[in-house]
Amino acid sequence: MANERILVVDDQPTAVQTCAETLAEDENGSLAGSQDTAHEISERGQEEKLRQSQDDYRQLFECAPDAILLIDNETGQILQANSAACTLYGFNREEMLAQKNTDLSAEPEQTRRITSGTRLAADQVVVVPLRYHRKNDGPAFPVEISGRFFLHQGRSVHIAVIRDITARKQAEDDLRNALAELTAIDQNAPIGMLLIDRDLRLHKVNDFTARFVGRLAVDMIGLRVGEALRCVHNLDDPRGCGFGPACASCLARQTILDTFESRTSGQDVEAWLSFLRGGSCVERCLLISTAYLEIDATERVLVCAQDITKQKRAEEQLEAEKAWSEAIVSAAPNIVVGLGERSTILIFNEAAERSTGYAAKEVMGREWIDLFVPKEMQQELYGIWDEIVTNRLIEHHYENLIITKTGERRLISWHNSVLTEDGKFRLVLSIGEDVTERKQAEAALHESEERYRSLVEYAPNAIYVHFDDRVLLVNRACLQLFGARSEVELLDKSIYDLFHPDFHPAIRERIHLVRNLGEPVPPFEEKILRLDGGVVDVEVTATPYPFGGGNAIHVIMRDITERKRDEEALQQRAWQLALLNEIGSKV
Repeated sequence: MANERILVVDDQPTAVQTCAETLAEDENGSLAGSQDTAHEISERGQEEKLRQSQDDYRQLFECAPDAILLIDNETGQILQANSAACTLYGFNREEMLAQKNTDLSAEPEQTRRITSGTRLAADQVVVVPLRYHRKNDGPAFPVEISGRFFLHQGRSVHIAVIRDITARKQAEDDLRNALAELTAIDQNAPIGMLLIDRDLRLHKVNDFTARFVGRLAVDMIGLRVGEALRCVHNLDDPRGCGFGPACASCLARQTILDTFESRTSGQDVEAWLSFLRGGSCVERCLLISTAYLEIDATERVLVCAQDITKQKRAEEQLEAEKAWSEAIVSAAPNIVVGLGERSTILIFNEAAERSTGYAAKEVMGREWIDLFVPKEMQQELYGIWDEIVTNRLIEHHYENLIITKTGERRLISWHNSVLTEDGKFRLVLSIGEDVTERKQAEAALHESEERYRSLVEYAPNAIYVHFDDRVLLVNRACLQLFGARSEVELLDKSIYDLFHPDFHPAIRERIHLVRNLGEPVPPFEEKILRLDGGVVDVEVTATPYPFGGGNAIHVIMRDITERKRDEEALQQRAWQLALLNEIGSKV
């Protein structure tokens, strides 16, 4: 017998047809389903069988795995409850029969509307696909409710079969979330994804691919790959993609065909392809990976393509820069050495050959510390080496003696940097400057520095001494003129860092005169660069200063900013007077 089934959606009952059987009680207190049986038995006069049938239905009621409640429609009072209902809600039977259906509901108003607003119809099943109920200890949980509304002993009641759908709803939510995530990945992945059949026609593309091509995804479906992506070689043959002369050597096409044949994935295939963009041809390097799929017994290949053109161009540029860097290192005026594990020599430029007397082929692969460092210093240098390598020091400065091929000892000032590759130690790049003569000059200068300092320290004009174009001594007035807080900020600086570039040619010429001819030069107006970036006009006088077997240069500077300002003011005044005289002569 077909029964009408009511599906409740948004608290609105909707009739549908169903053949489902539902437990209920008749007006004599028997559970629904026993009505027809009782009628048949009464007709046959078999009361014993009727009682047996009632017991069977009672047992079925108690043993049902779902919660079953008989509820008064007017009050919502629970009249009967099976064991599964007590277990589900966490009440004993006495407590359960003291509850109303709104007490069990986490949505009592919706429950009250359904209870009081559903018409009586014993042949209809009302289904509430989702409602939230609450257990005795408080937590809410989702349930599905099937109910039948009828008269029982003269009162309007309904029997509700309640099923806990927590696990099912969680599974549905998980599936829905997974589908949403997959859709989001498909549409937002920063790589192109294409689903292709054996005829190399597109069945699905993601948004990234469509943006890459510059057309709608729907317009690409059904086209061969080359046509869809606007490959220039798609036009080489009237038959289109796959038939042109260049198609046979196309790595992308071959990778897809190989995946179909081998049914194995292709990984990280780099393919340079030509595409039409805005009427012109552009070259792109794609990193392609493929996966073989069977969808509904139909073969497909999933293609993931990433545009790595910028990366490849950068790699090419890096290779060019590497070759250029190697040439620069080779021709660099300073010593450049690259040292691997245990200071093994990997790089040895021409300046290193000149300074040490060794040819590169003589030292490559040997340990720098063992070959060049004096024996008494090797233990100390190995300790410093371990510190540099272990701590991955990017900047490290150190001075030490080396022994040349002829046995001469030279003092080298080193600038060391650790280079890594994939996070692992690669080498220490050391740039060295032979400072032997300079250090000797500094030592000689230091002998007379105290005597000279007392004379110049408190001089009103700025005074400094330089040797080999580097500052060796400064007085207080010089510090003030350059805006330096201490001598450290000026000592050992190149004098060309202190003067405006416009004056460098003249400075070189004056240094030549003083150093080589041993003659002072007359005062000369120049501009200096303060440490704070300011520019100051100065008058400079330079004289030779015997030092370490050569000539240092003694420089006196006077700030002429005020004088220059006064001169400019006088010139302006003279111009104004001349202008007034000219105007007066015309009046």
